[in-house]
Amino acid sequence: MILHYKKLWPTLLAISTLQITLSAHEKPRLTVVFVIDQFAYHYWIKLDTHFKYGLRTLADKGLVYSNSYFPHGGPATATGHTALNTGVYAKDHGIVGNSWVDCNGKKVACDGCDTEKAAVFTANGSTCNYGKSAHHIMTNGISDQFVLADTPENPHYACSVSVKSRAAICTANKLGKAFWIDSDSGLATTSKAYFQTLPTWIVTFNKQQHTDTLRNTDWQLAYEPTNPAYRFNNICNYAHANAKGTLIGKKPTFAHMKKHKKECELFFATPQANELTFRLAKECMTHHISAQNNNNLLLWVCVSGLDKAGHMFGPESVELIDMIYHLDKQLQDFMDFSVRHMQSDNILFCLTADHGVECITELLQKKGLDSARRIQSSDLINRINKKIESSYGVAKVIHDIKQPNLHLNRKALEALPMA
Repeated sequence: MILHYKKLWPTLLAISTLQITLSAHEKPRLTVVFVIDQFAYHYWIKLDTHFKYGLRTLADKGLVYSNSYFPHGGPATATGHTALNTGVYAKDHGIVGNSWVDCNGKKVACDGCDTEKAAVFTANGSTCNYGKSAHHIMTNGISDQFVLADTPENPHYACSVSVKSRAAICTANKLGKAFWIDSDSGLATTSKAYFQTLPTWIVTFNKQQHTDTLRNTDWQLAYEPTNPAYRFNNICNYAHANAKGTLIGKKPTFAHMKKHKKECELFFATPQANELTFRLAKECMTHHISAQNNNNLLLWVCVSGLDKAGHMFGPESVELIDMIYHLDKQLQDFMDFSVRHMQSDNILFCLTADHGVECITELLQKKGLDSARRIQSSDLINRINKKIESSYGVAKVIHDIKQPNLHLNRKALEALPMA
């Protein structure tokens, strides 16, 4: 979905790449790509009549492509974001998942990197004992090409913001700049792969963000509870969800968070986390481009709350549906801010998603799809390994499963008899 505020120009948006053709004298200096994590197209069909703000603006005034998709076999946050930026398959860009297992059995994070070269900054500007970068991405993409178009008279910047480091890094790639929210502190950060020191505007942003207050804000419904916008089946069915109760109307306090591995995990699954992402995007925009300079900015705004809430509460939950309604308002607010900041409506907005989502398996069975079943990876690994061991006398050949890939134990594999 594409919206060029001043005029509609010949454009093409596909899930794999973005191509923009504009007349030379009217090309937008600001291009914003919203990537809504786990925003499956069926949500649009289901909720369209209740959109009133940003999503309504994009639908009514933009170019809508309802059958644009990228047929990669293993949709995941990192794979999808990298595909959007590079336009190629995972076999070519190298990001086959959010993580994978190498031939030595070591788990590799898609955005993991040598600590010394890409150490992540703490809120006070010191560095962590781990690194993050686009080291594993094997090709360039839109962000890199945009930066390469830089001239002294017309500087070009590409930036990406998200609460997920992998979303920001996979869209910023090598030459863009990635900014994300640290999962322990809830503060914005980046790494030495992009800056030698933590940018001063990030330091200032963190000081101005009252994250404790933000994280303790009630999640209130976007509309009244009796509104038809919430009249759907299974909207309060938590029987098979990872979370067994709602967050709506309750404060996602630190007391709740301490039950989770990361204290910000619940916060990242709320509309407030999306709001923090948009605030960071506004600050990034303010720092890199204005009506008075000649800068050009490609800004990726990777909104991850929907994916977090989907994994926690399920794709049919009231949390997920309400978050989309909050996003509707947040998108309009951000677009209005962009127009005011640039003192112009000659801005290109694009909206897409990295991947979709399917209904919870047990709920599909309840609806009558008897063939739907849940496969536990640990059980599948044990079954395959037992079969191989009984046939060939070699144990633990399968090391792990990162869907849809089987990762093999190299030493065990070498012990298998040759056919």
